[in-house]
Amino acid sequence: MRKENENAAETAAKNTGKRGLGRGQAKKENAAKEGAKKENAGKNGAKKETADKEGGRKNGTKKEGSRRRGAKKEETVNESAAAETVSRKEGGAKKETAKKEGAKKEGSRRGGSRRTKTIKTEPEAFLEVLESAAATAATVLTKGKGRKKQADNSKKVKIIPLGGLEQIGMNITAFEYDDSIIVVDCGLAFPSDDMLGIDLVIPDVTYLKNNIDKVKGFVITHGHEDHIGALPYVLKEINVPVYGTKLTIALIEHKLEEHNMMKSTKRKVVKHGQTVNLGCFRVEFIKTNHSIADASALAIFSPAGVILHTGDFKIDYTPVFGDTADLQRFAELGKKGVLASCATAPTPSARASPCRRRPWDAGLTPSSRSTGTTASLWPPSRPTWTACSRW
Repeated sequence: MRKENENAAETAAKNTGKRGLGRGQAKKENAAKEGAKKENAGKNGAKKETADKEGGRKNGTKKEGSRRRGAKKEETVNESAAAETVSRKEGGAKKETAKKEGAKKEGSRRGGSRRTKTIKTEPEAFLEVLESAAATAATVLTKGKGRKKQADNSKKVKIIPLGGLEQIGMNITAFEYDDSIIVVDCGLAFPSDDMLGIDLVIPDVTYLKNNIDKVKGFVITHGHEDHIGALPYVLKEINVPVYGTKLTIALIEHKLEEHNMMKSTKRKVVKHGQTVNLGCFRVEFIKTNHSIADASALAIFSPAGVILHTGDFKIDYTPVFGDTADLQRFAELGKKGVLASCATAPTPSARASPCRRRPWDAGLTPSSRSTGTTASLWPPSRPTWTACSRW
């Protein structure tokens, strides 16, 4: 019996130990599970904290953007207010200016004592007259229309006397504009007493040789030696066409035959009233009277204006050959406006240059018809005036 009880007690004790051990393990497992739960909760808390921080940052960024937008709106409102203030001030200033001008006009209307006058000094007035004259000279009438067209002032026409000034004979003058040069007359001079061994004096045409590409031609006014005598010598170096009236070209051809230059030289006969185009220039031949027939004046049209070259002339109402001078054409050109006039004529005395003498110093010369074959009539029985004007 005792053994059975002891065995039963041992069995009960073993079962009790086993139950204690099971309970300890269960407690440990529960504790481990609770630790794992706590760890997961900590992790979740950290995640929540991180999310909260990120949300706070985003909210802060949004708030900063809204603050900046508000500041910009305030700046825009301030700028508009400032612009409105400036416009109000400008409007007030304009109103004040208008009031002052109205007061001035009212005062001038009433003839107040505060009226001011601008008095120009004599030099200023003279300069104004010169400027207006220059503006008038620089206008060209458009062909066929009554409107005035402003000339091209960027370039100027050049008048280059290569001979004939302050001397008797060797008349030659170049007119240049842009890339065009025309030469009026090409005469020689006879040697003076101190030129021993010299037969003829011809002009220096170095300028023409240096600009030979620009030279368009020679235009001859009449057939006297001091206007055509140097042509054969100059044409050898500057071979360009020659333009003139019928008698003038015939006299030139006689000289060209002597120098065997008829084939190499181009000649063009022009009638009075006709025009020729030479580069930038247009040259019109105008009938004049002189001691030789077929004399011409030249109206040289350029982009800068009209230049009148009279050649040698005299006003003779009873010429031996041909018609009288075309004075009507001179009047028409003068009415339209002439930029420059180049005019010379022989005088009774050759001791002084015609350019230094007054028109009434030139004296009287007889009509070509009244002199006939004699050149010694003096004083004349039927006088006409010989013109002499300054270049």
